[in-house]
Amino acid sequence: MFTEINSASDFICRYLYKLEKDKIVVFKNQLIQLLSQKYNSHWDLSNPIKGGAFRSITIMDGRIDSIILLAAQKAGLDVSSCFPSDLIIWCDPYNVSYRVGGDYNRICNIYDENSNKNMKKFEVPKKTIIEIKPDLSSNKNKNQSKQQLKNDSENSNNGQMQKAILVN
Repeated sequence: MFTEINSASDFICRYLYKLEKDKIVVFKNQLIQLLSQKYNSHWDLSNPIKGGAFRSITIMDGRIDSIILLAAQKAGLDVSSCFPSDLIIWCDPYNVSYRVGGDYNRICNIYDENSNKNMKKFEVPKKTIIEIKPDLSSNKNKNQSKQQLKNDSENSNNGQMQKAILVN
């Protein structure tokens, strides 16, 4: 639930870019707290669509959702001119989406758990090249390490340090 609420809060805060940054942080924290309290009893992981209307955050005909107004009041912000006149955000388990304006065919995702699993930018690389360096700081292994380094240098091409490929 936190990931979805945080995604929705981040999205809402993007509309506040002209306001004071310190107050936006307070607003976001208040919004997260209020949404968590509201959604706590209406969050069904086995049926994510259930309660979707209750969890929606709406701005229709310029009327801003009361939860946004309450968070703004607690943060000391006036958000009356920050949002488009029509905006709906659906914060559901595993998915956060929105629609701007009256185009009912144009719903966009803010967060989708299924698509995030396939994002390559967060994956650890499959192979990492590391340089093998002997530990010469230990007196116990000093002579042994120097001898091993000498042997490795003689066996490698042009006396360069050998490299190893570490496969995760």
